[in-house]
Amino acid sequence: MLYPILIRDALNNLAPRSGSSPEYNRGIIVGIVAALMADGSTFYTAIQKIIQNLPKQYDREAIPAAWRENFPLNDDEPIGRV
Repeated sequence: MLYPILIRDALNNLAPRSGSSPEYNRGIIVGIVAALMADGSTFYTAIQKIIQNLPKQYDREAIPAAWRENFPLNDDEPIGRV
């Protein structure tokens, strides 16, 4: 399955120096969740797959506000409800 490679590649846009806007990156996050859910994943499983492939430093503004509680602030923090 190519999902991990495609997800990781797309999420590289969330790195601080990528030059991508938060709005563009938010579209990437929503699109990945939608694609994974269309393939049978639950919302929280899709979020977990994204978290596993995030760059170590990422733009938190790219995460939809209602979903941010599920994302770690950095590598040392727990992952919320997921």
